[in-house]
Amino acid sequence: MIKLQKLFITTLTLLSTTIYANDCQDIRLDQGENAPFKNLPIHDQMYGKKKDSQMCYAFAGSQFIDAVIQNDLKAKGHITSAITTALQTKLSPTRANGSKVNLLSNISRGAGRSGLGVGQINILFKQLKQGFSCDQNFLTSIGIKDPNTFWEPFVYEFYSNKSLEEKVKTLKEELRLRGVKEGFFNIVDDEVLAIAVSKKGFYLREQAIFEKVCENNKIELNLPELEYHDYSPSDIGYNETDEEFKQRFQVDAVNPHIIQNISASLESGNNLPVIVDICAEVLTEKEKSFKRSLPAMNGSCSNHSVLVIGQRKAKDNSCQYLVRNSWGDYRKYDQAWEVDEKGQIWVDAKTLSSSVLKVIHAR
Repeated sequence: MIKLQKLFITTLTLLSTTIYANDCQDIRLDQGENAPFKNLPIHDQMYGKKKDSQMCYAFAGSQFIDAVIQNDLKAKGHITSAITTALQTKLSPTRANGSKVNLLSNISRGAGRSGLGVGQINILFKQLKQGFSCDQNFLTSIGIKDPNTFWEPFVYEFYSNKSLEEKVKTLKEELRLRGVKEGFFNIVDDEVLAIAVSKKGFYLREQAIFEKVCENNKIELNLPELEYHDYSPSDIGYNETDEEFKQRFQVDAVNPHIIQNISASLESGNNLPVIVDICAEVLTEKEKSFKRSLPAMNGSCSNHSVLVIGQRKAKDNSCQYLVRNSWGDYRKYDQAWEVDEKGQIWVDAKTLSSSVLKVIHAR
């Protein structure tokens, strides 16, 4: 049955692009009076050219949340923190049915990094259904920017052999050296800091800090229902040969169903972006990114989450998507793509469709 389902899906994917009858009307979610991305900045998951935080899922998810906030609450100036969004995701499924459940993943891990990188958008939104958006502007004002830089001293002190009082003292000194402002210590007292350097659950330690910091700087969320479309290759079947696998995932250079999903959502009038998981290489090396070469299986595909916030018809009558990335002011994209003044990228819709692994949009 599973093989029949997969064969059916593959057959649909291979249909002619005439299925795609969209006229590619001009849409920009960053322009116009009520455009949700008009005043939302492009974020940088590298945190100032440092080591990649690998939090693209949290940046894409946070900006989707900001679009919802701008549309529903009109909370001017509020920008969702990718750090706290990632943290709430990593606590999965602690909010299931309102209960708290300690997971094996909450047990302390290796020292030095925040551990918030690499996550899944679908888990993020399931968690944030009962979660909150913490204002990154406020976190920045008290010196919390890069989660790794901020969190390293907590990890080091947790593993030290000092008394709890000495741990807290050293922690405060190190945080100040790393740019944390007095406003942080006015909110997070020594008692909370003591919990954060002694609690065994790694993410639970972070939770103790950020729930205190965000207490008066957060918005409770009311997120829309989402649809998830998965186009990524699954593992090879137990009795399946390599040739059978390749045949099953041999995809044309255009996936009309992906184009339909993205454009239909943009044109629905919901004023919300579409989240897509893509092979990141389509942005920097166009010809190396097609799924027809099975990049997800040969190591040449980096799974990356971005937003599609607009579309337009190009001079050659092709449809282009406006991609909002989280690489800051990065400009070394493939020469085939146009980069606008904000650092967003116009990518050919058909080319992008061949490198999309997942599509997530509001119903």
